[in-house]
Amino acid sequence: MYKVTPSLLETYRKFYNEEYNGLITQEKVIEAVKGLTPWTARMELGTAFHAIIEHGAEPFYDPDSDRYIVNADGLPSPFVFQLSEIEEAIKYRNQYPDMTHEVMIENYTNVDGIDIMLRFKVDGLNGGVIHEHKTMKQFPSMDMFHRSLQWRCYLWGLNARQIQYNFFVYKDLKGKPITVSYFKHMIFTYPEIEQDLKKWIRQFLEFCDIHDILEYLIPKQKAVIEESRDIRAN
Repeated sequence: MYKVTPSLLETYRKFYNEEYNGLITQEKVIEAVKGLTPWTARMELGTAFHAIIEHGAEPFYDPDSDRYIVNADGLPSPFVFQLSEIEEAIKYRNQYPDMTHEVMIENYTNVDGIDIMLRFKVDGLNGGVIHEHKTMKQFPSMDMFHRSLQWRCYLWGLNARQIQYNFFVYKDLKGKPITVSYFKHMIFTYPEIEQDLKKWIRQFLEFCDIHDILEYLIPKQKAVIEESRDIRAN
């Protein structure tokens, strides 16, 4: 059995399709498979911002500095926010009080006789709608997101109809305070989604085999098979 994640599949797809003018190289795909992708300032911001959405601002408030200090979720160092920088996250959290945050999913399938565990964590589930949060330095191309394999994995893995992308777009990460604006975008499933995903899984496994890195996809411990989730009826 091999464990495949949406982020690995999407990294491979971007490399294969030469997106971002070839910024995602073969070496970066191999690094990602081996778990060697280094932290960046943008990744630190995104992780800290996600923590505010998941837990709320109160647990991170430091009255001595009047700042919100996030030191969680594997961050290499604490990330410090001013209130104005996280207001959009607080508003979003308050808008969805019944949201279930950070839901881990395992789904099992078979591709050409090979057992595959598709393992991922969705940022939120609100009724029958998947929520995915993105912090970005500029407004994204919707065409880029519609090509993504990430949402396809989520919708297929949860047998869901729709996913809501929540974009938190920041300006000038180097300056303070950071200005953040919010907008959302809905994407819906389609009949051929499983067929498309299995095609990309097949290509990804072939890539890993060629570069002798399949061993990094073997689950480190026996997975506990939980009752499959199906939110289509919601």
